[in-house]
Amino acid sequence: MDLAGAGGVETHILSLAAALRGLGVEVSVFGDSDGEGFRSLDRCRPGDYQIIHTHGCAFSRQFIRWTMENRRRADRPGHVHTLHGLSLGYLLACGTWLNWRCYSASLAELVLARHAERVIAVSSNTKRQAEKFFRLGPDKIEVIPNGYNPDNVSPNNSRQMIRSRLGLGPENLVLLFVGRGEDRVKGTALISDAMDELYERHGEVRLLAIPGSGFPEAKWLCRAGRVDHGKIADYYRAADIFVNASKYEGFPLTITEAMGAGLAVVAAPVGGIVEIVQHEKNALLLRRDRGDLADQVERLIVDENLRSYLGQNGRVTAKELTWEKIARRTIKEIYEPLVSSTANELNDRPLAENQSGKFKTDNLSVSVIIPTLDRPNTLIDTLESVLRQSHQPSQIIVVDQSERTSEKVSSFCQDHNIILDHLSERGSHRARNRAIDLATGDILFFCDDDSELDEDVLENHLKNYADKNIGAVGGRLLQPGERDDAVRLDTNVKCGCFNRWSGKVIGKFYSTVKGPIDHFSGGNCSGRRELLIAAGGYDENFAGNAFFEETDLALRIKKLGYRIIFEPAARVLHLHCEAGGNRAGRMKEWVFWFSHNYLLLFWRHGKKIGLPVFFARLAARWLWWSIRHKNPALIFAGVRGCWVGRKNLRQKVRQVKNSFATNPAPINDNPRRSNPR
Repeated sequence: MDLAGAGGVETHILSLAAALRGLGVEVSVFGDSDGEGFRSLDRCRPGDYQIIHTHGCAFSRQFIRWTMENRRRADRPGHVHTLHGLSLGYLLACGTWLNWRCYSASLAELVLARHAERVIAVSSNTKRQAEKFFRLGPDKIEVIPNGYNPDNVSPNNSRQMIRSRLGLGPENLVLLFVGRGEDRVKGTALISDAMDELYERHGEVRLLAIPGSGFPEAKWLCRAGRVDHGKIADYYRAADIFVNASKYEGFPLTITEAMGAGLAVVAAPVGGIVEIVQHEKNALLLRRDRGDLADQVERLIVDENLRSYLGQNGRVTAKELTWEKIARRTIKEIYEPLVSSTANELNDRPLAENQSGKFKTDNLSVSVIIPTLDRPNTLIDTLESVLRQSHQPSQIIVVDQSERTSEKVSSFCQDHNIILDHLSERGSHRARNRAIDLATGDILFFCDDDSELDEDVLENHLKNYADKNIGAVGGRLLQPGERDDAVRLDTNVKCGCFNRWSGKVIGKFYSTVKGPIDHFSGGNCSGRRELLIAAGGYDENFAGNAFFEETDLALRIKKLGYRIIFEPAARVLHLHCEAGGNRAGRMKEWVFWFSHNYLLLFWRHGKKIGLPVFFARLAARWLWWSIRHKNPALIFAGVRGCWVGRKNLRQKVRQVKNSFATNPAPINDNPRRSNPR
């Protein structure tokens, strides 16, 4: 966010940071660019901090994007967000319905507040609005008001010196207004009308306005211009009465600062003001219509004792709201519980790289499963990379769907004790289900027959299963030419996402960010055998090019209450051979099965209310494919795929001719099968 301004949110951030440093907390402040007291957001590394504390609407799409991109990191810090008032509340109070910034700011506030583990509201009114508009639970929100710094007064600047510099004499009674001067928010027109009336009654009354914009030129006006917040307390000393006529406030810093300076305060009963102001005890409150500003100020002008009484009581109120006390509350009520819960969560989840020695997975056995079709040479290369693994698998199973198994493959499997099974019916889901039925390992690892595995792939998969809540693991999958991370500049991205409202499926399994995902790639994934069986294995309904069969299985695993983790350290290079494989050959057939399987996926796992968006996105794909391939028939192939796919919408997961739990699959057309390793 831009911290170069003089707004209340910016002042809050810098003041709270200074108070936290004073209590021994290491704090860094980040903004859009480097500046005095803060650094550019580009310099922020999530793994270097325990807590990230965002404020307001963040003022920056860059900041929101940074926050959301790093939310899936295993080493991500705890997230706290402070609401300084709601833009929707401002919209309702001020009636600025055509102000598009209010709507964009409200969306930013919603995203950050919903994402954060804890939310701070600066007033109870802000908390109630957040619960109502953002549907936040009351336990998630803590009310901690703004503070003030009693040490900002310069000892070298006396009251009379400041007045003289501003052209104010000792005979003038000075009212102070601090704010940006927008009438639709701060009520400057109301203050101007009141000052006209007071000037007629008492000619020596002046209004000291900081910075002074928003007020018309008048004999009673003294503009101070923009003032550094570190010196603003001197101007409080120069005044006698503080006025506030705002239409909407979260919890204004200026009220607390004015009370701390011993000024008598006249304020509008909005937002957090009514939570610290007691009428005629420590300040004067205007009527709800705020039409009696001149009368309330005149009471203080003519009654010096009342003015002194309110000022003294205001000091007592402000003493409880110093930044040091606010910082202590923030540490005790927000930071410490969050750091403790985050530490416990990380201890329960085997996600940190430096804990690799603590994983107790030595007793888990691994079965490697590879379906193949007409790729004898690449299959042997893949098997050799499996045999070179630092953690040796207990079992390697190859399910061949070629018309005739290559003698070269048969001989290799026999020499290395690899189970080779033949399946006449084609389909990657059939081959994988057949292998699940034959497997005996606790963990089943799947890869394609045209893959090159790093030597520590199985080890990096296996270490995550020390957490019993992890049901499956997806690994990093690179395409030819992507061996070097420098090839892609966007590796720090979220991957494996499924949008239940629109049906959008995000792969991007070249990511380097570790964290929870919704689905994985079938070319580099693993799962607990018992859990895969309980989920029903791969669904035969996802036929043809088998698009989304892994996505469907992963989402069914999550519905069983288990988590799926993306492990970028488990790297596999997918050679992407054009020959062989189970993909559909012609483009029309490819579009047909893509549409068929996509409809089945969304109907089973998506939100039905999102069907219009889903079909709009799918129709756009059909149009793009037809234009790109100069073949309008692709549109009809997609429509036909959806029409045929609707027949399977209500069917349960259809397994492939075998029951995992009871009957092992018979070995059909198996030219050679070796014993398990």
